Amino acid sequence: RPAPKRRAEPPRETRVGPGTKPPPRPKPTKKPRTAGNEEAREYIARMQHVHRMAPAAIAEFADHLKNYQNRARGAASREAGVLAIYALLKDFPDLLKDFYQFLPPEDRDRARAIVAREAERAAKALASTTKAAANAARSA
Repeated sequence: RPAPKRRAEPPRETRVGPGTKPPPRPKPTKKPRTAGNEEAREYIARMQHVHRMAPAAIAEFADHLKNYQNRARGAASREAGVLAIYALLKDFPDLLKDFYQFLPPEDRDRARAIVAREAERAAKALASTTKAAANAARSA
């Protein structure tokens, strides 16, 4: 009786000897990506239709973002760009939160820290102004 025929195995890139396992496949690495054109269109549509932002403010946002992305990697210019965008979006927390997707992944944490620092500074300034107004009202 003839021996049964073995099924041909697909060719492997690496040859493996008997009793050894093939090398493990490399795990894919997930990098945070920068938002693309479709996300940008949806974001601008939210600015226009949900928040009813003025066209001039939307154009200013787009200019600041374009300048940020085209600037040299100097920290001072990046910080100025983030602060300019924060000034436009500070009254729109959802837009501010989603704005970071348009930055390179390596800049996002730094931009969040800049915005948090500026928001804290603005809150302290508002608190001191409110306190001064209350004191002035009491003494009048």
